[in-house]
Amino acid sequence: QAVRVETMEATRRSRWSTVATGSQERATTAAPPQTAGEGLTFGPTVPVDVVLEHLRDQWHALVKTDNLLGPRYALFGVHGQLAVLVALLEQVGGHQRHSIVGLAAQYAESAAWLHEDAGDLALARHWTGQATQWAFEAGDHAMLAWTMLRRAQQATTTGQPGEAISLTRAAGRGEERLPSPMRAAVRVQAARGYALAGEAGTAQRLLDAAHSWATVDTAGDARAGHGSYCTPGYIEVERAGCWLATGHPGRALPVY
Repeated sequence: QAVRVETMEATRRSRWSTVATGSQERATTAAPPQTAGEGLTFGPTVPVDVVLEHLRDQWHALVKTDNLLGPRYALFGVHGQLAVLVALLEQVGGHQRHSIVGLAAQYAESAAWLHEDAGDLALARHWTGQATQWAFEAGDHAMLAWTMLRRAQQATTTGQPGEAISLTRAAGRGEERLPSPMRAAVRVQAARGYALAGEAGTAQRLLDAAHSWATVDTAGDARAGHGSYCTPGYIEVERAGCWLATGHPGRALPVY
């Protein structure tokens, strides 16, 4: 059962196929109106610190919703919380803005992934760009690296191995400051890029290296941070995907 779950997760997260753009898919993943945060007022009766702590907890719940039910069931929650964060950014300044904008970057990146997983690459790119802007404002090196990795995934989806490899290299700069799961994810994404470029040996060596940073995620809510899906089993499913991408289905089959 664990292998099956990891295989399904890898299938969802791997970007080996063209992203769907059907009208029904778009209709079910559209963002709520930007006015969702209107009318919210923060002050003594609604302390900002308490709201932020609540939103941090809700982020983990929404990650688990995505893992259990899929992106369409998590998207409206993510956009609803983003509306709250945008309202906070419009009303709150000073040192508290730093905390708000950092969390907003985290939610924007989640919106990017969910839209990408649901088949809307245009909105995925939009939210990746917004996440990058907010992460830069917050001075969040790890989130900036993750947004570069997200862009690399999008380049893989559209069949651009050179851009995917370059963006993954950018994501890995200063990797000694990144948590272990993220370092594993960077190597997995680099392997996808090299596999797309036809460099099977390089891809397989990167996947070997990814095992050094693999994690164990039993909760499915990213408590270990971004990249916590990179378990040993997940990496091996990615290995099979790389063998397929480089024209070696016979080597992929035993891994599956």
